[in-house]
Amino acid sequence: MAANGISLAGQQQHPQEQPAARPAPAPAAPHQHQQQPQHPSLPTLRPPAAPSPAAVRPPAPAPLPPAPRPLPPPWRPPAPAAAPAPRPPAPRPLAPAAAPPPAPPRSPVAPPRVVAPSLHGVKARGMAYDRTSTVTVLWGFLPSTSSAGAYEVDPYFDMRPHAAQQALIDFCERVEQEVGLKVFKTTCWPRDFAQWLRGRNSGFPSTNLKSDIHHFSIHEPALMKGRYGLDAEVGVTWLSMDFRAEFDTHSSGRTTEPYMAAWEEFVDREAERLSTDRGAHSLGTPAASSELFMRAEAELRVVGSALASWLCSVACALVAVAVFTRDAKLSVIATFAIFSTAACSLFAITSIFQWEFGLMEAVSLIIFCGFSVDYPLHVVQAYVQERQQGSGVRKALREVGFAVGSGCLTTCGAAAFLLLCQIRIFTRFGQVLIVNMLFSIVFAVAWIPACLELREMWAKTPPLPGSQAAESHAADAGTGGSPPEGFVELPGSALRA
Repeated sequence: MAANGISLAGQQQHPQEQPAARPAPAPAAPHQHQQQPQHPSLPTLRPPAAPSPAAVRPPAPAPLPPAPRPLPPPWRPPAPAAAPAPRPPAPRPLAPAAAPPPAPPRSPVAPPRVVAPSLHGVKARGMAYDRTSTVTVLWGFLPSTSSAGAYEVDPYFDMRPHAAQQALIDFCERVEQEVGLKVFKTTCWPRDFAQWLRGRNSGFPSTNLKSDIHHFSIHEPALMKGRYGLDAEVGVTWLSMDFRAEFDTHSSGRTTEPYMAAWEEFVDREAERLSTDRGAHSLGTPAASSELFMRAEAELRVVGSALASWLCSVACALVAVAVFTRDAKLSVIATFAIFSTAACSLFAITSIFQWEFGLMEAVSLIIFCGFSVDYPLHVVQAYVQERQQGSGVRKALREVGFAVGSGCLTTCGAAAFLLLCQIRIFTRFGQVLIVNMLFSIVFAVAWIPACLELREMWAKTPPLPGSQAAESHAADAGTGGSPPEGFVELPGSALRA
């Protein structure tokens, strides 16, 4: 039996002892050390003899074993800690903003080179560079007197005097300062030539102009190309300057006319000032030239002669109608219808569409005068043929009315596709063509038949009573009746009073 972890070998139980009455060993006090097992070589220790049964007391109830302690949870390795998110770097302190430099005081200087003010009621506006205009000022040419507009070289032009060289640079600066010219870019090679000479420490004005310009043209070939003429004996025979202006190159002739007049007035005024104040008599009078100005002059001439051309076209239509009809009255009626058609088309252009009468409108008016001849001429010619067969206006209108109406419908249908164009000149041409055809068909099938009916009514008017009696006496005389009173019959069927 094991007690306190020690095996008692060879121990004999007493015969009188009851196994059940044997007292249980008391638990060892917690402060007493438990007996450790002995080594096998040592003698076995026996416990003392048990007391007698009389002296044995009933054992006390054994205390309950202590409640088992709960087992700790199984060990698990701790989860790795998440790496802390990197902290954003601390913002750097902003440097204090520097105070803006004070604005320089304004001084009374010349206006800036880029100017675009209003001119004759036209408001200034920005535009693309390719739509700006280039004006070229020519020096060393005589005013053009021929109708072709060709220039002749001025034999008295001389750029060698110092006053003339300085006057050219002064002219470029005055152009830039002139508000009405709207110049924003200048190509003035005399000014660049002066800067080139000063950069070489040669001094300006040049004392050896011919040689210096030759070397400068080699140094700046792109600038000098086509902008001067050089003679072996005289030197510079002519020169030109280019000025880029903020004026729309697509402007009409009427819009360009005041701008062109402003350039001409400025050039004449400056030429007189340079000749009087600067003493530059050898430069002569410059001339302002531009492709915009040439187109505007041509447009103004066409528009100015539009009325004369229109009347000439109407006169040609009158001659053509007279040849076909061989009747003066019918020719006048048809020609008046042609004239009225063109007049109504002009009214639609200027009052209904409210277009400015320009080059396209003038040319259209002249061309459409020929379009207006067809329908009136067809109606009048059909009337002449039907009258020869004994019919009248209604029969002629039945013959050509449907054909004339179909022709107008097809022409208007073809012109309707021009209204879808993006180019303005095609759109306007289609609008004017449709309006002209509509007015022409109205005058051809409404106004001309009405005039012809009135003409027939006047032809059928009964004669006066006196004239009717004279006609009856003449008829009686022709049939062999008695002569009227106061007349004597003579041989040969002649009556004599």
